[in-house]
Amino acid sequence: MLRELWYSGTWGRIAANVIVGVSAFVALYLLYVGYRKLIAIYGRGKRKKITVKYADVFELKPPFAKGTVQFGFELKEETNVEFNILDRNDQLVENLFKGTLKEGIHPFIFDSTKYKNNIYYYQYLSDVQKISKKFIIDN
Repeated sequence: MLRELWYSGTWGRIAANVIVGVSAFVALYLLYVGYRKLIAIYGRGKRKKITVKYADVFELKPPFAKGTVQFGFELKEETNVEFNILDRNDQLVENLFKGTLKEGIHPFIFDSTKYKNNIYYYQYLSDVQKISKKFIIDN
């Protein structure tokens, strides 16, 4: 049929070229769809999606500590946690908590009157996350 179209004149050649082009496009598209299906079928289980639920450490507002201060964070799942107060040289000033906590909001009280006026950091540590935030003791 294509041979007859080709030899039938100019319009026949145009029609034959269009048919061949569309056929090639459809064939490539079907190959692509088949490839995606094979990847979907045989690719399962190869990559394991890891989801980590990170903690939200609350801001100290205002960032000035006078007297007793409450720090806190929220956990999305049970996590092994360490919560520390550090000085400006990253030296440990006080460990507020070390252990495992269940999901939820966890507040910690810190008495800033024991320490000199200076810049300090509160630090949240877990197996997958480390957050340090600055605050100033101004008693």
